[in-house]
Amino acid sequence: VEIEVTQINSSTRKAERKIDMVAEEKPVHIFLNGEHYVTILSSPDQLSELAVGHLLSQGILKSLGEIEDMKLDNRAFHIRLRDDVDIRKRMLVSKPLGRVILSSCGSSNYWPLAGLIDRLHLRKIQDKATVDSRIISESVKHLNVAARLFRRTGGVHVAALYSFGGDMLALAEDIGRHNAVDKVIGAAALGGLGFGE
Repeated sequence: VEIEVTQINSSTRKAERKIDMVAEEKPVHIFLNGEHYVTILSSPDQLSELAVGHLLSQGILKSLGEIEDMKLDNRAFHIRLRDDVDIRKRMLVSKPLGRVILSSCGSSNYWPLAGLIDRLHLRKIQDKATVDSRIISESVKHLNVAARLFRRTGGVHVAALYSFGGDMLALAEDIGRHNAVDKVIGAAALGGLGFGE
């Protein structure tokens, strides 16, 4: 969003009024089967990706196939899951992360990550894949170029998903870094990408 700001030059001690780009955030409400699940403060783009990515990253969804219907209505996502999905059981694992997620640091009643990981019973990754350090370096350079909103505002985080060969598969920017990661997960899932690698 463009707004008028006062910029103070510390070396000349002069103030100047100018137009600047500022990152904005708005609440997004997610309802599961008619019940409020969470409100997330986020940048106002890639909202479907945010909703899907958040539900996947929190273990509420195991796959997109569990979604029966999803509608956005005035910044509220109404998501109907299949009848065979035990939402209550899955919410017991994710509930400690809170019902309101702030862009600054996540949940207002945030659990330590170790406490969440212990409850998720994650499987050990068996893959022995390696990535050449040059691909990592080039991917970071590319990420910095692709981060358009960051370059315009300086006020957002950027996350991306790359293949082992260095191809960018998904990109997202958001005021909250956890939102940027959730948006990337959602973009990859909605784009039909598998997470096996």
